[in-house]
Amino acid sequence: DTLDSRVAICGIVAESTAIEIFNTDHKLFMDVLVSVDLALKLKSHQLIIESSEFTQVEEKEEYYYIPDVRTTPPVLKCEHSALHLLHSTSCPFCHLQVLFAKALLKIKPDSKLIIKNASPVNITTFRAFTSEKQEAVDFEMRYLGEAVEFRVPPTADEDICTAIIRSCHQMMESKWGCDKYNFAVMCSKDPDPSTPA
Repeated sequence: DTLDSRVAICGIVAESTAIEIFNTDHKLFMDVLVSVDLALKLKSHQLIIESSEFTQVEEKEEYYYIPDVRTTPPVLKCEHSALHLLHSTSCPFCHLQVLFAKALLKIKPDSKLIIKNASPVNITTFRAFTSEKQEAVDFEMRYLGEAVEFRVPPTADEDICTAIIRSCHQMMESKWGCDKYNFAVMCSKDPDPSTPA
């Protein structure tokens, strides 16, 4: 029961949990999920746990992030000031969350996934570090259908923003991505038609 709730609430499967679920075939099952980008294999230092479902992260244990197994309903409210990646495909959100995380961890290896209690199924939270001051900056990736929203605070420096953009390019150029995509920041209100452009 505790293992089920931990997986469903957080989307994290520890290797020891996978062994309990799949017995001796756990590696085969988890490797299949990783190979089709439904899961991301993580080391303990790549995780920050902010969840009462976990007492601690075991240093020597491997973990799998499987966003699609979380049961908390999605949050679909759009933030106008956020960066949006608009795309022309109906790619499953779990693939995009896994692909973005995989790309970000490759581009900025010191980045981490933040696991929170009851995080909505369409949201993944990350921590990256500024290039000069090494300050921690937390940001969210939200899947909103034909748009992926990145809520990045103003404290993010150019290095973090560049890593987000590069990770998006890698995500969209993968086998699950699409050829047509673009970045946008929404207007806070409709422009006045009487104002010259």
